[in-house]
Amino acid sequence: MKIVVAALALATAPLYTLAFAPAPLLKTAGSFATSSSLLQLSSDPLVNANKPTELPDSLSDAAAIAANACHQLYLNGGSMTRCRVDFDTSIGDETYTTLKSSTEFMQQFVSSLSLACVEGVMQEKQRQVMKLMEAKAELRDVQEQMDEATAFAGDDEEGAEESSEQSDVVDKLTQREEELMQIIANQGFNPTTDSWDGSKLRIYFPDEGSAALARRDWKSEVPSCVEFSSCGGVQVADTSKDSVVLFFCPRASEAEFVEQILYETEEKR
Repeated sequence: MKIVVAALALATAPLYTLAFAPAPLLKTAGSFATSSSLLQLSSDPLVNANKPTELPDSLSDAAAIAANACHQLYLNGGSMTRCRVDFDTSIGDETYTTLKSSTEFMQQFVSSLSLACVEGVMQEKQRQVMKLMEAKAELRDVQEQMDEATAFAGDDEEGAEESSEQSDVVDKLTQREEELMQIIANQGFNPTTDSWDGSKLRIYFPDEGSAALARRDWKSEVPSCVEFSSCGGVQVADTSKDSVVLFFCPRASEAEFVEQILYETEEKR
């Protein structure tokens, strides 16, 4: 087990606490100095506690800083590390729930943390970037072929047999165009051929509805090593490969479940 992280809120007392806010003050119980996403964790976590650090350049940079801080904490704290990440949503839309206000940050935080902590994710990301570039190049060729086939069919005055052949060609090109556009929409991930067999990062959402929405909407936003579960209910997911566990905005009513999962996970490791 590499690291157990509670994102944004945790009902139990953590061994370490990382408080992150994209506001004028960045506080941490484990001290580190940051320049963009580069972090150096102090050997004494209380030396610079509650001292301000540099502001992040963007939300993406903020997520990378938080993820790298968690990874550095794991490297310094051992294989059974707990920490807490707080994201300040006080200046956001007051009509949004904490979960909704934190979703974009969480997606980028999870992506950065996966790259840092889960073996093989970096290589998988590089392969997907190559697939994305190849899909874009092939899509241009397919669209050119479709234009030529359509123009040829319009000029063709031959028999019905040749027209039928041209129609079949256009149909095949149209199907391939849809496949390529889906790969591009998924940022290089092809759900029909790509699968992840390595270690996993698991996110526990407050309820099954939120977890189900994440399974549908987050697939193109986070690496394929990420799995989605919910607090409470019957747990049927295989957690034997989980190397990182996140609790996303757990409520007070989920405190007992969070404690149970934490203790069970640590006992297994």
